[in-house]
Amino acid sequence: MTEIYVSEVMTENVISCASDVSLNEVVQILSSKRLSSLIITENNTPIAIIT
Repeated sequence: MTEIYVSEVMTENVISCASDVSLNEVVQILSSKRLSSLIITENNTPIAIIT
């Protein structure tokens, strides 16, 4: 069986937003960029994922 590495399937240009962004803005980002999830950050550190 051939091994598949994370680097082969990961998304390189990740879209994120700060935790102080309103939920309405998050919904607009998800919709406008046709995303199913968004990384939430605090001080440039990932803290959550909205799906």
